[in-house]
Amino acid sequence: MNGSKNIAAHLGQFVGTFLIVSGVFQYFFGVGFGALWLSLVGWFVIAAAQASCPKAPVTRILSPLCVGAVMRCDCDSVSDDLDLQAFADKYLLENQNRYYFVTKNNRATGIIATEQVRNIPFAEWPVKTVGQVMCTLDGFQIVASQMPVTKAYETMENAELNQLVVASDDQITGIITRDDILLDPHTHVTVQTP
Repeated sequence: MNGSKNIAAHLGQFVGTFLIVSGVFQYFFGVGFGALWLSLVGWFVIAAAQASCPKAPVTRILSPLCVGAVMRCDCDSVSDDLDLQAFADKYLLENQNRYYFVTKNNRATGIIATEQVRNIPFAEWPVKTVGQVMCTLDGFQIVASQMPVTKAYETMENAELNQLVVASDDQITGIITRDDILLDPHTHVTVQTP
């Protein structure tokens, strides 16, 4: 529905611009003040098109906390060569964590989420490793634990991310998600429709 509204809005802006340019062009080439009415109609068409363009609500976050106070620091680490079956048996069945750090040679190289494992056909679990399914840290934005929660949420919004990796002194220390921020009791949330 929003897609068709966007197309109609863009088409209206194009038609309005054409009418304005056409009216100004005719005015300067001797048609007279009547041509300016065409430009005025074009201006109204553009205004109507812009008004009909759907706008997403803006979520404003106000929190006195820093990322380190809200982040998840209980993410277990798993080896990248662990197969998904062993990973599920050892970790997924025993706790409710959604994210796990993936390590290679005792260094964090990526993150695997429980949703990623569920999306792999069960028959492939014994032959696929965590390292083959994980998201590398290159795909995440890394922030400092001292960053204000408000700034972290703004970063997620601008980059269209659901989580950020948290680091301190070049060591991965946790992960913070939109839910961590929105559900924290110290966070004040307002939603504004532009």
